[in-house]
Amino acid sequence: MSKLDTITFVDFDGNPLVLKPEDDRLVVASFAGRSSAGRLVGWMNEQVDGFRQAFPDTRITFLSVADLAEVPRAARRVVRPVLAKVLEQVRKHSMSAGVDRQFEFVLAPDWTGDLRRAFSVSPSRDFRIVIARGDRILDVLTERDPNLAGALVAAIAKGAGQYYSAAA
Repeated sequence: MSKLDTITFVDFDGNPLVLKPEDDRLVVASFAGRSSAGRLVGWMNEQVDGFRQAFPDTRITFLSVADLAEVPRAARRVVRPVLAKVLEQVRKHSMSAGVDRQFEFVLAPDWTGDLRRAFSVSPSRDFRIVIARGDRILDVLTERDPNLAGALVAAIAKGAGQYYSAAA
């Protein structure tokens, strides 16, 4: 798998964020474009409670990257309110699920494709999920993967240094 360098970006709220390899932070980065964003948000909302139960002592940063590189500059004013609604839904769901202290949810608009490239993700109509820790990319999954939920839980467990068996 690929190695990560320091990644600097600005989240949707305008906060500058830095992911440094030496932080050894467990990051689940999801990448979606216009055609897959709705599917990704719905799928991830369904999974959050399961993550909380499977990893009660693990702090995870969920980085949702909106791949907006193809959006014309003139249309950005229209896209921002849509992203604000998505972020509000995610925050509302995570608060009701009681995961606001355990999991960090970050939405990052990627207007240039730089953030996608930093995680070695190519453009796609399907959403992709990258599991990383420190400077290592542990796994890359797509929505077409059979048993995507089980594969994601297994990859998070690997990143958290835990054993997980989908058969258990």
